[in-house]
Amino acid sequence: MISTRRTCILLALLYVLLAVTAFSSDLIFRVPVLDARENLALAERIAKHDLPAEPFYRALLYPWVLAHLPAKASLAPYLGLICHLFNALLCGAIAGLLWKRRAAAYTAGILYAVYPVALFFSFQILDITFALTWFLASLYCLVAAVDSRKYYFSLMAGGAVGLAVLARPNFLPVALFFPVGACVLEYWRARIWGRALVKFAAVALPFGLLMMLQGVVNYRLSGELRVLPWQGSYNLYAANRAGANGKFYQQQVVFDRIPSGMNPTRMESVYLYQQTGNEDVSIDAMGDYWRKALVESVREDPARWIGLMGRKLLYLVNDWEQYNNLSYHYHKERLVLLKWNPLGWGILLLGSVISLLLAWRVADRGMLAGLLFLVAAYAAGVLLFFVSARFRLPLASVLCVFCGGLVCVPWRALQPKQVVLSAACGIAVLFLSFGNWHEARDRSTYIQDDLLLSNAASKLGEDHLALHYAEQGLNRSHERQDLLRVKVASLFNLWMQAFDPAHSDSYWLELEQTLPMLTQDDASSLFIKGVALWRSGRRVDARMLWEQCIERYGQDASMCRDAIAVTSGSLDDRMDPSVSDMWQRVLND
Repeated sequence: MISTRRTCILLALLYVLLAVTAFSSDLIFRVPVLDARENLALAERIAKHDLPAEPFYRALLYPWVLAHLPAKASLAPYLGLICHLFNALLCGAIAGLLWKRRAAAYTAGILYAVYPVALFFSFQILDITFALTWFLASLYCLVAAVDSRKYYFSLMAGGAVGLAVLARPNFLPVALFFPVGACVLEYWRARIWGRALVKFAAVALPFGLLMMLQGVVNYRLSGELRVLPWQGSYNLYAANRAGANGKFYQQQVVFDRIPSGMNPTRMESVYLYQQTGNEDVSIDAMGDYWRKALVESVREDPARWIGLMGRKLLYLVNDWEQYNNLSYHYHKERLVLLKWNPLGWGILLLGSVISLLLAWRVADRGMLAGLLFLVAAYAAGVLLFFVSARFRLPLASVLCVFCGGLVCVPWRALQPKQVVLSAACGIAVLFLSFGNWHEARDRSTYIQDDLLLSNAASKLGEDHLALHYAEQGLNRSHERQDLLRVKVASLFNLWMQAFDPAHSDSYWLELEQTLPMLTQDDASSLFIKGVALWRSGRRVDARMLWEQCIERYGQDASMCRDAIAVTSGSLDDRMDPSVSDMWQRVLND
């Protein structure tokens, strides 16, 4: 038995190591995008003590930790990996306390270690894995406090769940129930109200102090005492407004340019609020407006909102991981170590249901009741906001804990009624989890992943890959201007790099065929359009286009500025011969 456990642990660690090796060379991990890029930008500002004098828009604990790493972009993924391994250990430790068997602890820990969704998100520069470490630590301390007459476990539970909220405010709904949970669990075990109330205070005190600490930091930065970031009001409205899909956040406003480190959701919330004509643009006024808009929306059509919540519940229990900046199943299809891993939400849910139905007598019932209560509290918070992959990942960790009970099921002693009941519930879980209810398995978001990969490849100078993903996305939607811009830039670069005239001509021919389709330009595409005009003999038009680009894009139009300088002869005396040859080829001079 011992050798079997060691073999399973070694195989799990080998799988994690192979996955990390594969991830580290993949585009999506080499070039931080969206939230990862924003976290790095915030970390840079924190390191330079350059945060704006305004209240926190989003939680800053994770960027604060990144700010103290010597090489943020390089080491941040490995911080997530370390947290992932800690999470596996914590899942195993909680399962060991719950099911009172070492085999259950090994099962839960190994399941989480090789759970592909958790592993995929751990190697990105995102706050969820880091925050989940604190959440699982708080759960462990909470259940460990039940069997301890000392109060340091309760104090640590309150502190850990407070840090989880500071890292990711989505944990607030469940954190608010922690003191109550500690109180109820203690009374369940000891039947002494005095000790139960002391446990309540021991959990509530460090949690409250951490919340106040964030409020003080916020006050010193902005002059406003705010305990939580202020992004929640609009996010709550966006998740429940008329037209919300119930799966993930949908951007209503598309911005041409998003400053580095700026959150597009914040830009959208401010823009839409300003369109209402309200003169008061303070954070309190905007938050109050979005809360009232949500209440009014629900009041006008409660049936719509109830239907939305019903769909969210179906999406929550469905095996499909909903979009959250990345489409997990898109990347599962292209990354071999994810593709061939059968473990998923549906299997964990099925294992948990069977385990709870058949092995609940073996478990510590007080702990089990407390965990189920906290799971329900967190799930309620998820349903109020979004059921996307990252939001429900903490629930998957608890499902791994519950799955640990599968080794405790007395299979040979089961009664026929138990078998029939568990089989019926299992079939229901499979029916709900693997069905395509209300388009749960929607692949329309895949085009966003094509765009992210094509942009990432373009930034790395891997133009063949950039062209591949851009064309893959254009096959899904032929008129996507952002993908057309990547395609144009990639074709131009490949044309420049091609030594074989046949390849060079084919790239240029395809570029000329693509340019008329491009109607929304950036500085790069305007430069390329100018080159095409110049090479076709329309030199006055080319210079006019480059001048317009400089006027419109300023510093971003450096290539257009150099093109004008080259064509006017002002750089001939100072230009390196290799650069001069390059310009002669570009302009066909």
